[in-house]
Amino acid sequence: MIKKVLISVVMIITLLCACEGGAPSDASSGKYPSSKDVASVSEQDSSTVYIDGPIKLRAMTYNVKAERISGDPVADRIDGVLQVLSIVQPDVFATQEADDMWRYFLTHEKVGVATLGYEYKYAEINDYKENLQRIGVGYKKDKYTFIKDGLKYFDDYVGTYYEPEPPSYFGVYWVMLRDNETGKEFIFASTHWHHNSGKTITWANAARHYQAVETVELLKELEEKYGCPIILSGDFNTKTLNGERMLEELIGSAANQSDSYGSVEHCMQPIETQTNYRSASECEGVELTEGIKSNQMFLIDHIFVDKTRVKPTYCDMFFYNEYNFSDKPSDHYPVLADLVIE
Repeated sequence: MIKKVLISVVMIITLLCACEGGAPSDASSGKYPSSKDVASVSEQDSSTVYIDGPIKLRAMTYNVKAERISGDPVADRIDGVLQVLSIVQPDVFATQEADDMWRYFLTHEKVGVATLGYEYKYAEINDYKENLQRIGVGYKKDKYTFIKDGLKYFDDYVGTYYEPEPPSYFGVYWVMLRDNETGKEFIFASTHWHHNSGKTITWANAARHYQAVETVELLKELEEKYGCPIILSGDFNTKTLNGERMLEELIGSAANQSDSYGSVEHCMQPIETQTNYRSASECEGVELTEGIKSNQMFLIDHIFVDKTRVKPTYCDMFFYNEYNFSDKPSDHYPVLADLVIE
């Protein structure tokens, strides 16, 4: 009888401990939600009230020119980049060629983009010179919540045909963000395709073709996995053949631009390229400034959107001379677009 009573008392004490937090919880064990757990945490927060409506944002892409390539000190150019951001006021922006020194300045809490209210995230990509090239994404901290990010390296695919040195130090870096007003999520991506510098045009065209193929494959993977709208921006180092800046047209252009070194058709990987992605500057109903109108056929920096899910309303290029810049922070002009995500 005494033994039964003791067993019952032990069981009651155990139950009371479990109910009152006696068992280790995530917090007591030191485990707190990481940034990649934000989605599941916020979905459980019934106090969050979202506004039913579209996301309206300004996107910008900007190749800031790596110091190790140009020899121009980042310390002399960071103020110019911050001035561009202050004038354009993008909600999200993509960078290319943001190497070690850019990373230091862009992420520095006292002199970097944080002083303008941005969070900056980046991917480190080792290049063949054992330096780091970074493709990054910045977003306004008060407008968006970071959910997760990812990086796709471009594979070694051209060396088999031309040179053993692969262009695999390029890739696509993407972040998933939640709009704090509407609760809607979208993906913003930054990419950099191969350039002609130091290579034959034939080799570079082949490299860009394969990078285009892998970019489309990634877009399809992200669409199937997450189902949210995607904005793809970057330095594609590619103009189009006829002005139709659909992504499949850009793939064709990457392979077929005229050069003096012969055709690369024998190494072109076939792919189903039909997509809804189109340059923001080529979408129906978009307002274009004279600056971008006169430079459309020469653009190699693009912002692509799925035209069935994202509507561009305005598109422009940033010209330094219009704002009395004494020196250009980069050899590229930023491209920007106002977008509406339903």
